[in-house]
Amino acid sequence: MGDQKKMYAGYQIWSEGKWQIDEHGNPLPDEKTGQPRDIFTASGIPAIKSDAAPITRETGLSVLKALLNGATPSEIEAYVRSVYDGVMSGEVPIDMVIKAITLGDDPESPHTEQTYIVKGASTGKRCTTSSTSLARRCA
Repeated sequence: MGDQKKMYAGYQIWSEGKWQIDEHGNPLPDEKTGQPRDIFTASGIPAIKSDAAPITRETGLSVLKALLNGATPSEIEAYVRSVYDGVMSGEVPIDMVIKAITLGDDPESPHTEQTYIVKGASTGKRCTTSSTSLARRCA
């Protein structure tokens, strides 16, 4: 039980001893840029991890934010369906759908059966492969 990782998502309204929102609940502007701060925070959720495919992260974050902002299940379903339709129709670029790794990553670690876009560190050449043994020869 002690090995479980924390998983949460929400709006961080208090940080480093300061409120991050004004009296109306709106995010305060960033002191450097003047733009409203992104006070959304999430951790431990597999769909939004940095090693997930970009479309997975983007969709996961959008769904979490929609849930926190009171979206209905049918609204969320419609959004996810539109993402799915975009992927299936080819409107979404393949780079958004396939997880990218560099040759410095260990392609043998538990991702053996996944498809990758592999970018060679020295050549910058890209190719797509589902075989980790080919991934080594790809660049």
